[in-house]
Amino acid sequence: MRSLQGAIIAGIFWMQAFAACSAPAEEVIDVGVRGDARPFVWYDGNSMQYLGFFWDICSEAVRRAGYQIHADLLDIRKRTEFLKTGKGEFDLLCDPTTLTIERLRNFTDVKNGGKASDLSFSPIIFIANSSFVEPGRGATRKRGGGTISATIGSNCKDIMSQQTAARSKPGDDGKSDAGATSHWYDLPTITMMPDEPKPNETVVRYEIWGYVAGTNIGDILQRWWDASGKERQVCLRDPPLSSHKDAATEFCEGRLARYFGDIDIVKAAIADYQSQTGRECAADVSNSNGSYEPYAFVLSSKHFGNFPERFTLALYGMFQDGTMERLFEGHFPGSRKSQYLDVLFAINSIPAGFGESKQTFYSGGK
Repeated sequence: MRSLQGAIIAGIFWMQAFAACSAPAEEVIDVGVRGDARPFVWYDGNSMQYLGFFWDICSEAVRRAGYQIHADLLDIRKRTEFLKTGKGEFDLLCDPTTLTIERLRNFTDVKNGGKASDLSFSPIIFIANSSFVEPGRGATRKRGGGTISATIGSNCKDIMSQQTAARSKPGDDGKSDAGATSHWYDLPTITMMPDEPKPNETVVRYEIWGYVAGTNIGDILQRWWDASGKERQVCLRDPPLSSHKDAATEFCEGRLARYFGDIDIVKAAIADYQSQTGRECAADVSNSNGSYEPYAFVLSSKHFGNFPERFTLALYGMFQDGTMERLFEGHFPGSRKSQYLDVLFAINSIPAGFGESKQTFYSGGK
């Protein structure tokens, strides 16, 4: 009997060993992850983990699609290059990327002018609003507040050089101007569209506006400035900021009159600045409508041809079974979805349908 048991055990052992050797290794998806897009996705230095609403969506959808996940911190240079050309080892961008016609066109085949034909967008998963913040009224602000006095018609490159030089210039207290402060009433009035200079004015205040490279609102601003901004008293920060951390620092230390971006991300970046520096940074959010930002994930079929379809199926499943709703409530406790986001969640919650192995009757639909 013992010999029989031993033979059975040995047989099971060798069968398991053979199965382990012959089974294909689980495929690993390389995910490029933004480190500074709180509350959607960011890298937490204390826990050394990625966190956020989008990160939880990405990791769960990759798991449901049948893959393992490997995350790489995504900087602006790599992100821009990937979106333009598809070059890079990423299979997925876990990043609040705005779906635009221009990007869709770039993801088509080469015959239609596309340069990144391996890429595609997931379904839209979130609708955001981009606008800007400006110095808070009644609060103490750094000297300058993102404005520079210059002769009318000055070149923006020269104006930005002035600001750079002012950073190292000692203030009245022996410190650099970056440490000096003034009240909001010492600063020029900031309007949605700065007034055209008066005919007799020779020295005027130029406002410096900033945004993070690669953002949709940045593209909109650049087009506006190319068309009419040169005649206004406005200079766009050149080069654009490389991260929201840098943008919040520039704004809070008085070197930007306006900081443009997804308002949720902008407010989170300013809150991080205050938390890390212990300094106040009062900011008023513009009442303007801003730009419509439909966010979707960018997928690549370069390494795994059926990955985009499997990931998309997993996303729809997460909407359908209530996972997306639970994740939203967990990451935005007490927040109500906008009317547009409510509609989006409802649209993406497509019916489960009839499975071949499980015939379930669903009333109210066909």
